[in-house]
Amino acid sequence: MTAISYLSLAALAFFVFRPTTQLYITDYWEHRAIVMEVIRHGIRLEDPIYAEGASSRQFTPWSLLLGYLARWTGIGADGALAVGAFLASALLVAGVHAFARIYYARPWAPAVLMAVLTCGWGLPPLIWTGFHSLRSQLHSNYYPASFVFALTFVVWALAVHVLRGGRAAVMAAGTLTVLCAIAFITHPLNAMFMLLGAAGLAVLERGASMGRRVMVLASLAIGVLATTCWPWFDPLALGRAGAARGQATFNNFPFFFHPLFVVGELAPLWLVLFVLPAQFRDFRTRMPVIALGVISAAFVVGGILDVSVSHRFLAYVALALQLMLVWLILDRIDGQAPAPLDRVTDTGWRVMGIAALALCTAQVALAAQQLAMPWALADRPRPVRPVGKEAQAIAAWLPAQARVLGFDSAALVLPAFGVRVAAFPRPMPLSSSDGARQADYRRFFSLHTNTCERRAIAARWGVTHVVWLSHELPDWMARELARQGTVVAPLAEWRVIRAPLSC
Repeated sequence: MTAISYLSLAALAFFVFRPTTQLYITDYWEHRAIVMEVIRHGIRLEDPIYAEGASSRQFTPWSLLLGYLARWTGIGADGALAVGAFLASALLVAGVHAFARIYYARPWAPAVLMAVLTCGWGLPPLIWTGFHSLRSQLHSNYYPASFVFALTFVVWALAVHVLRGGRAAVMAAGTLTVLCAIAFITHPLNAMFMLLGAAGLAVLERGASMGRRVMVLASLAIGVLATTCWPWFDPLALGRAGAARGQATFNNFPFFFHPLFVVGELAPLWLVLFVLPAQFRDFRTRMPVIALGVISAAFVVGGILDVSVSHRFLAYVALALQLMLVWLILDRIDGQAPAPLDRVTDTGWRVMGIAALALCTAQVALAAQQLAMPWALADRPRPVRPVGKEAQAIAAWLPAQARVLGFDSAALVLPAFGVRVAAFPRPMPLSSSDGARQADYRRFFSLHTNTCERRAIAARWGVTHVVWLSHELPDWMARELARQGTVVAPLAEWRVIRAPLSC
């Protein structure tokens, strides 16, 4: 996956096809709501989801940059998000190039690392926030997690530069501090892996002086501490929400922890386990091996304990394996494959090379397919719709001060167009009422809730309308709601009932 071909696909994805905007169920709409809030109010921000005076964890430097870009240029929220997605893609290319050149110190390293990161996944690769296959990136590089993932390689390159006695070390360390602070505010989870990786390099880099190790570690620590000055929220306080348990509704889908899924998703990477002992003994390759052990253990334990964010650790298990695989490929190019793969014949290596080329071809083809057919490989294909136009029309149809209780996608999409919701289908950790809202949302759409209880729930949160999409709401629930009010179909699959509901 060369830089030019990768960026060409990214440009097509974000400026032409825009597959994420054709789907109801994507985090794109939450981020669009935040950018719209910046366009409307600048830095005088209020939560565009609940409008209850609370802040939002999405009020980040990245969101402010995109919001002001839209505000000053007039390109709109969608235009700014497209530019941001492409910039994140370009930053990934630059970061991978910088890190690979200094860490692996081989001329082929940037191309090999980029190919392994984007194509070193099982078929078909999962599309999910934080997972960095090419197919997933063409959907999710709009998101802050992708920006921080790209920034990770820049930070790691700077850390290695300082550790290896590069020029202007003090300036590099200062830049390291600033980038760490930006990353930690923007997406604390991905930033945590970025920081742990940089700290691991500082501890394990062979030949680095103690002063340079301390310089890197101090830069990271200062960057994290500086985030407590961010005016909209304290990123360190979000750790409590991320470590919460029992949030399977929103986060820990069981399939992430199924052994067959894990084996299949990371299928091309298991080859490196054969050389794991040899790479652990080698100082050059020890860091990703240790990272693999630590992150794998956290993934398993987090899954057992149902820790909210633990499913996302799998992407970093993949990253550790990919860093190890790059070492293996580069050593093979130099004719120095570690034991026991040093016994593989030239014919065996040629067969593996052909298989790798076929895998990369398949990954690019699947990514390209997703541009025009976003749900092509889904277990339950969903309709591809002009979601933005539909939601904008629904928002215009609703009264100006409407507050809706939306089922699933309806609640996810409408805040991007200025409609307040009573409950949001994603955790809102900075809202003191989010837990109660989520509990009432589940009760409202439960088979075991009677009509009077639904009326009381709607009244408690000032609901003026109940909104859903006909292909998402179960038939039994649609019939229940029809008994509580007149169902209106203002557009396509959108359905609305006015409150108060009958009892």
